[in-house]
Amino acid sequence: MSQTVDRALSILPLLAEGPADLGRVADRLGVHKSTALRLLRTLHEHGLV
Repeated sequence: MSQTVDRALSILPLLAEGPADLGRVADRLGVHKSTALRLLRTLHEHGLV
C-alpha cells in the first residue's frame, strides 16, 4: 500500500476515538501539520470525514 494512502486511512480510526485537532492528527501520523491538512481535505472531499 502506498504510504500516502496508509497515512490517510490511519486518520479514520483516530477520528473514531473522538474529535481531534490538526496538531493531534499530525503528531499521531508523524507528519507536518500541512501534510495532515492535505490528507484531511482529501478525505473530506470524498465524504469520509
